[in-house]
Amino acid sequence: MMFGELAIAFDRRRVVISVSVVSLAAGVCVGMLSGAGYGVVIGILFAFAMLTSGRNAPTNAGLVAAAPEQLRGAAMALHATIGYAGGILGPLAAGIALDAAGGIEEAAGWTAAFFAIAIGAVISALALLCLYGRRD
Repeated sequence: MMFGELAIAFDRRRVVISVSVVSLAAGVCVGMLSGAGYGVVIGILFAFAMLTSGRNAPTNAGLVAAAPEQLRGAAMALHATIGYAGGILGPLAAGIALDAAGGIEEAAGWTAAFFAIAIGAVISALALLCLYGRRD
């Protein structure tokens, strides 16, 4: 909800890109600090989870605002489908990265897994940068 309010007060695109970049940084931190103390990792995981979901409200509001009225339902359905696909592919990518980098017993495995998860933030930011201003 906080990020939705920020998107109203500031440019929605900038808010989503900023949240995506900070989310990426938090994901990288979780990966790099996987061997750190429990409290540190939990704190960063909490921030990462909040930031990851922080893109939802501004993105949904932007979709509804940008879609023609007669296509809003279809646009929301497509948006949800893409989101659920990310929810399926993200854990798969994390698992593959975890296994490829040594498994659950290795800090490098968890670093690779969280890097793979953080790629979702990169995709969000790049999509907004590439598609900004297009009205096809």
